Amino acid sequence: PLRMDDASLLALFFDAQDACEAGDTRADTKLQALADAIGGGEGRVPAPCAWPRDAALPLPPPSLLLSAALNGRAELQLDKAAALGFPLLARASAPAREAEALLRASLAAWPQNAPAMMSL
Repeated sequence: PLRMDDASLLALFFDAQDACEAGDTRADTKLQALADAIGGGEGRVPAPCAWPRDAALPLPPPSLLLSAALNGRAELQLDKAAALGFPLLARASAPAREAEALLRASLAAWPQNAPAMMSL
């Protein structure tokens, strides 16, 4: 896939986040596009970022953006699961299983991702 510079990845991230916040139906697709641009869609996950060492970087490392994108996709899946009937019907649903897989992948990219930890 096309390799993008960190600033372009950050722009994709903000575009995807804006779509999530606006309830845009393309939000999941935009988050997946970000993951694919980083390489997470093909199993080439960047090395996990290490805070605070990476905190001095001028832009977030790709692994942090990947983690946030995967967490965002998981949150969308959790919303779908909850709409099925929380908590009984949601727990065993396909969206809940997909969310769990996305949250685990999110934590693999950035082990300190507190929102992903809380959702898992």
